[in-house]
Amino acid sequence: MKNIKLIKYFAMFWLLIFIILSVLIFASSVLNVRSANIIKNWENNQDNINTETADKYIKRLELSSNVNPFDGNTYFLLGKLYSLLAKSITTDNNYQKKSLENYLKSLSIEPFNGLVWAKLASLYDITSQEDLAISALNNSINLTPFERDTQELTIPLIIKYYQPSQKNHTLDLNQAEKVISHAMKFHVHSQLTISSAKKQKKLKFILPFVSNKNHTKQINNLLNRN
Repeated sequence: MKNIKLIKYFAMFWLLIFIILSVLIFASSVLNVRSANIIKNWENNQDNINTETADKYIKRLELSSNVNPFDGNTYFLLGKLYSLLAKSITTDNNYQKKSLENYLKSLSIEPFNGLVWAKLASLYDITSQEDLAISALNNSINLTPFERDTQELTIPLIIKYYQPSQKNHTLDLNQAEKVISHAMKFHVHSQLTISSAKKQKKLKFILPFVSNKNHTKQINNLLNRN
């Protein structure tokens, strides 16, 4: 009888732990949903970011991280929010440092998240840390090379750092070319690819990856203007 009671108590204990964890995870998710929508709107320039509102959602996300410190998405959202503040409101390096800290926290929990690696690559690029930017970019294009949101970040960076003539170039050229080819072949971010190549004066680089006649004509017209 004692053994049966012990088993029951043991089962009840773990059931209680499971219920508590489930409640915490649910609470954390609820806190993140509204924050994610606001951040997405700011990223799309649908609303004007302001410090008062941003501070409100920073506190909400920090609460979420305290409730569930094992959710990489919470730190990812914090990283994006701090990055937006750094770009939109001030050049204060403190926001960039906080963004970096949270991206790295997110990756310590979810190291195979290609989108977070892409965000990290963009942050390193903005802060002129080329080697770190290329390293993070390589991780992103190898983990999720064809994911739509990821490509929005990786394509401009690929074209910027694509230098096949350099002997010691650290960018994964083979994977980078696959991403560009995919973007042009399936018309995913084709205009982003063309505009990025124009900006970096590398339109000739993307020509071998173009299969659409209209895109070829567009690129040749742009080349003839220069």
